[in-house]
Amino acid sequence: MPLIQQLAVLGGIYWAEIASPGPAFTLTVKNSLLHSRRAGILCALGIATGTFIHLAYVLLGLGFLVAQYPYALTAIQILGAGFIIYLGIFTFLRKPIFNLSRAGGDSVQSSTSSFKTGFLVELLNPAEILFFISILSQVITPTTSLAVKLLYAGEIVIVSIVWFLLVAVLFSHPRLQGRIRRVAGSAQKILGVILIIFGVRLLLSGFSI
Repeated sequence: MPLIQQLAVLGGIYWAEIASPGPAFTLTVKNSLLHSRRAGILCALGIATGTFIHLAYVLLGLGFLVAQYPYALTAIQILGAGFIIYLGIFTFLRKPIFNLSRAGGDSVQSSTSSFKTGFLVELLNPAEILFFISILSQVITPTTSLAVKLLYAGEIVIVSIVWFLLVAVLFSHPRLQGRIRRVAGSAQKILGVILIIFGVRLLLSGFSI
């Protein structure tokens, strides 16, 4: 597939993954609801920083693996597609997390604490490592240039920043909180289906996205 289509698929898979309930998403919602918009935004930036570090060593490791053991990439691609399908099923079946109370909403959390907690939650989440290996193994080949690898990484970091900043803004807006909770269950199931579709598509496409 052309590079622009690869970027579209990569961005779509990553967006569906981070939009589903997980540690980073839950923490951003909590900081935005129970502390302040500023706390949510700084948490989002901490998460994006952790994402960048994950991408740095995952890309370096995959680049080495592809160069030294090109046939091993097929096995990683199969496992990666399977992992994405698993995430979709887990997201679809999981109970919604949107049951946080606004009580204590005037509490204060320091800027350093908000950023640090977001950074550590993302950096110490082993599922993120598996996820990045899964999706990046679908687009990295022995001929992939460093510039293209950086483009993949840049897209993921930008999607992370935009999404979690949006979450912070939305969940710190009093008028939108009730409405978001009402549609949360359906939205979560839709995201699960999206991940399953992406994973199946990768599995059946011969890993040539």
